[in-house]
Amino acid sequence: MEDRSASDKNRLYAFVDSLDVPFFVVDSDGVCLFQNREDETFVGATYICSGKWDGEPARLFYKNSTLPVQDFRDSLTGLFNRRYLFEQLHAGIANSRREGSVFSLVLVRLDAFKQLNTRYGHQAGDHILKEFASLLQSRLRPYDVIVRYGAEEFVILCHNMDKDETLQKMQRIHALCLRYPFMHMEREIPVSFSAGIADSVETGIGAQGSAARHPGLEAEQLIDTAESRLNRSRESESNRIVNN
Repeated sequence: MEDRSASDKNRLYAFVDSLDVPFFVVDSDGVCLFQNREDETFVGATYICSGKWDGEPARLFYKNSTLPVQDFRDSLTGLFNRRYLFEQLHAGIANSRREGSVFSLVLVRLDAFKQLNTRYGHQAGDHILKEFASLLQSRLRPYDVIVRYGAEEFVILCHNMDKDETLQKMQRIHALCLRYPFMHMEREIPVSFSAGIADSVETGIGAQGSAARHPGLEAEQLIDTAESRLNRSRESESNRIVNN
């Protein structure tokens, strides 16, 4: 997007809307500045570009409204599933090559989840997974991609944030999780998590010469880096976040 006057912006809106493309614009804090319409089947967002909106830094996102919802959702938590994750990873890699933008991947694992299931029962475990998913959704930006990756594992894609910025965000969520009242059958259940963070810059995505690499290999490298850090966060003790 370029810095446009109000009339220019209206022409941009008219052009995009004429193509029947649902989109929204957010500021640097993730606050929605404009969207061309509400869409009941909205299941995610794809970053398009950065620029100016009314003279302020902003980002434009396309609403992924045409995807069949059931094919991309986890049935228990309602979060996105692994299939959607890899589609978004490949899109993020392509955008990094094109725009030189950065994004981060966070791999989160609930601590001692098997013990939690044993002590409180599997229904309690399912309830905790749904509550934790809701907590993540309430604290992340609407265009961050949240995925249930495994039984007690989650992946978060944070667009336009490097690993240090993402660490600060995850530390705030971590502190909230430790004091959050996870309740089931009138019992409070303590919940904590560990996490590993990697970003596209350190793995060379979008760097000169990276276009020759297959996006599937780059996605695997990003996940492997985050997983290695997650495992290191749990070597001496769990309940930590590692980003280097």
